[in-house]
Amino acid sequence: MSDELHLSTSEAARKSPDHTDDEIDIGRLVAILVAGKWWIAVCLAVVIGLALVYLRITPNTYSADALLQIQATDNSPLSQISGQAGGAGAVSLLGLSQSTAQSEIPIITSRDVLGKTVRDLNLATLAQPGGWPIINGAPSDEDTRIVVSRFDVPDDLFGQQFKLVFQSPKRYTVIDPEGDKIGDGTVGKPIEAKTGSGEQVEMFVQSAKAPAWPATFDVSKQAWLSAVGALQGSLTVEEEASGSGVLSIALEGEDRQKITNIVNSVAQNYVNQNVEARSEQAAQSLMFLKSQLPKLKSKVNAAEVQLADYQEKNQPVDLSAQAQALLGQASSLEDKRSKLKLKVAELSQQYTSQYPEVQAARDQLTQLQEQSNALEKHINKLPNSQKQMLGLERDLKVNTELYTALLNRAQELRVAKAGTIGNVRIVDKAVFPVKPVAPRSRLVLFIVILLGLMLGIALVLLRAALRRGVSDPQLIERQTGLAVYAVLPFSNWLGRAKRRALRAGLPAPVLTVEKDDDPVAEALRSLRTSLYFAQMETGSKVLVMTGPSPGVGKSFVSVNLGHLLTQVEQKVIVVDADMRRGTVHEYIGADDRSVGLAELLAGAIDLQTAIRKVPHTDLDVISSGTTPSNPSELLMRPAFKHLISDLQSRYDLVIVDAPPILAVTDAAIISSAADNPLMFMVLNSGQHPMEEIQQSVERLTRQRGSVTGFILNGYRASKARATHGADQYQYEYVSKS
Repeated sequence: MSDELHLSTSEAARKSPDHTDDEIDIGRLVAILVAGKWWIAVCLAVVIGLALVYLRITPNTYSADALLQIQATDNSPLSQISGQAGGAGAVSLLGLSQSTAQSEIPIITSRDVLGKTVRDLNLATLAQPGGWPIINGAPSDEDTRIVVSRFDVPDDLFGQQFKLVFQSPKRYTVIDPEGDKIGDGTVGKPIEAKTGSGEQVEMFVQSAKAPAWPATFDVSKQAWLSAVGALQGSLTVEEEASGSGVLSIALEGEDRQKITNIVNSVAQNYVNQNVEARSEQAAQSLMFLKSQLPKLKSKVNAAEVQLADYQEKNQPVDLSAQAQALLGQASSLEDKRSKLKLKVAELSQQYTSQYPEVQAARDQLTQLQEQSNALEKHINKLPNSQKQMLGLERDLKVNTELYTALLNRAQELRVAKAGTIGNVRIVDKAVFPVKPVAPRSRLVLFIVILLGLMLGIALVLLRAALRRGVSDPQLIERQTGLAVYAVLPFSNWLGRAKRRALRAGLPAPVLTVEKDDDPVAEALRSLRTSLYFAQMETGSKVLVMTGPSPGVGKSFVSVNLGHLLTQVEQKVIVVDADMRRGTVHEYIGADDRSVGLAELLAGAIDLQTAIRKVPHTDLDVISSGTTPSNPSELLMRPAFKHLISDLQSRYDLVIVDAPPILAVTDAAIISSAADNPLMFMVLNSGQHPMEEIQQSVERLTRQRGSVTGFILNGYRASKARATHGADQYQYEYVSKS
């Protein structure tokens, strides 16, 4: 039914007079939405139904949370006597550092803290009612639950699902992943069994609850690290406000009791870890001091012996005032050096040599060494006896003072270790949640209703946008003021038959010959009748078939209408005046277009040679011939007008298949070759926007004469709906190379 013409769209050259860039046709939009109300209703019903199903099958999710306060300083009552009174003093003695709330978040979510919770609450064991999915490791129904306090399996059975089949609230049967029964157990008593492959399984079921018996539960074991990772992914730890030092620990899940226990366990384990870490630091410092005290005690004893031996073997030496002053300075410097060395050794147990405080202590040691070297020069100027006496007394004094200081520090650390408290406190413990946080039924329904309306409206508008062409004959008549002479239904048979024929190298089928009972044939007979009355009014023997654009089926209508007219004993000829892309030759089985209208107008052949018959009909045709370089000029020659006049004298009706009017001006030239011809515009149903149809009529009217009426081809009742209009059209008609 297609002329198979080639038409390409170029840049818009005209705007519809009925619309502007900023104008929105509200009335058309409303009409489209009203027409598509059932689509909107269906979309709305579908999304509401899906939402109700979602709310029905989705278990309630609850949230439990706890608050922790991270104190900026150590408020322990023992901080003064243990040397922890903030700042560097705390670091130098115990190696403690004050941490901000943000820096404590990774500690809370560490494997050390969460791993203890996993072990304490046995979170690596997953248990839920049979047939329900595991969500966050919690049973999906709190009325049906099982508590498995211990479940030990070999590593290769991690993730494998065991079934516990309860015939009563107390007795159950264990089925391994292979489906084999491996033992019977009693609630409240441990059970040991072996799988079919001989692997040992140990289990302790603490309790089981179900609305009815028998009941089935699924139990599996996770690796400890996997359970910790799952908890890390679901636990939320955030600072309430920047710089507030208050952290919130929250967890969502379906088992309210379980998430409450988990949050409280994590909070308590973190507090314990904080205290233990501080106590451990004090213990490490105390251990270091204990290792140094015997060494210092030996040094003190040795210094006392050396001083006593010297005094016994030599005459008593009285130190001068200068020597006494030098002794005091030397003792002070040596004491500072010894304490700094101890500090460096103590810090090196916890930090690397690049730690800022270690580097600072070493820098101080360097400065003290320089001062000691300068003081040593003054000491060397003293008499030999005073110099030796000063050195012995300095060693004894320094070692004694350092030993005493370390004894005092060791005692302080013992007290600190015994009474250490952390800088974290639990402000609010997690409590049993009452209301679920998800799903929120009202919000879900509101959102899905909104989405359903939007989806329905979008679908209706999309359908209207995709169906921009006009399919309603009444709308065409109302908008243009011209009659629709025939509405030709769409024929599935014709498309298939034409493709088969062309592939086989046969002439294209004539529907009114091969399938004359088709609804399209009946519609063409109605057109034949309408044409009869139109000819009576005008007396014209020339009928011009054109269309707004290619592919509307002009050649199909021309050939089939011509055949129907021959059946009522009229002599009819069809002239294919579309010398660019004519297709009438397909109906006569011509292998080429070497003989036709182009050669006839050029004088290469005579009329008798140009006229051929359509097989199995009495219809004469003149094909388009070889594509010329100047088809419009050929049509404007007097030869074409003489040809039309000659054909009118020979035939009762001359049907001229003209090119599309929006593509080229050939249709107007053809219509001027005859006196008052009938001009029919063939439209393809649903293909042409109303503006395109109106523009086609206006262009043909401006160039020559008027349009007699329309033929609506390829009509589908299911697609006869309101359409959008298009604002811009401009066509370029290109011949096939």
